[in-house]
Amino acid sequence: MRNALIILLFSFAMASCMKDDYDSPHLSDPSLLPNRADYLTDNYGTRELAREIYEAYLDYQDDSVSIKMMMYDNKTRTQPLLTFTESKWPIRTQWLANGSLDFGFRKFQTEMMPLKMTTNINMLLQLNSTKDTIFLRGRDGRVRTEATSEQPIGTPLPQSDDAELEGYYVRKSKKLYVLFDLMLPIAMKAHITGTK
Repeated sequence: MRNALIILLFSFAMASCMKDDYDSPHLSDPSLLPNRADYLTDNYGTRELAREIYEAYLDYQDDSVSIKMMMYDNKTRTQPLLTFTESKWPIRTQWLANGSLDFGFRKFQTEMMPLKMTTNINMLLQLNSTKDTIFLRGRDGRVRTEATSEQPIGTPLPQSDDAELEGYYVRKSKKLYVLFDLMLPIAMKAHITGTK
C-alpha cells in the first residue's frame, strides 16, 4: 500500500512538471497580441463627457452613492425578486484618453454580505439628442470578491469577467443611475444611484 502511494505521488509530481510541454509555443509571444495603443488612445469623441462625469464624482472618499444589491430570477435575469442589501458607498471613476470612463467600487460590504466585493468596468458614453443626458453602457466588467475573517475556509469565492452595465447621467442635476449586472452564478445586480 505504501509503495503504491509513493508511485502515485511520484506520477502526480512528474505530470505537474511536464504540464508546460502541452502549452502552445505561441502562449508567451507578445507580438501576437493586438497593439493596445490602437484601442486605448483612439478618441471616440467623448473625452469631455467622460471628464464631466469624472469631475462630478471626483472626491472618492467624500461622495457616496447608494448601492442596492438585488437578486433576480436565474432563468431570464430580468425579474427582480428581492433586495438583498443596500448601503451608501464611494465609487471610483477615471476618464480615459479614448473617451471611455473607468468605473467601479472597492471592497463593498454590508452586514448582510460575508464577502467584500470589488468591481471595475469601462463604460462607453453617448450623448442623447437633446444633449442633457449621457447614456452609459459597458461590457466585460470584472467582479472580484474576497473573504472576511468570518468566511469559512474552502468556500469558493464568486467572480466574473463578463459583468455588464447600463445607465445614464443627467448633466444638469448630476444624477447618476447605473444597473450593473454582476454576472455571478447567482443572478445579482447592483442598482447604483447618486446625485451631486
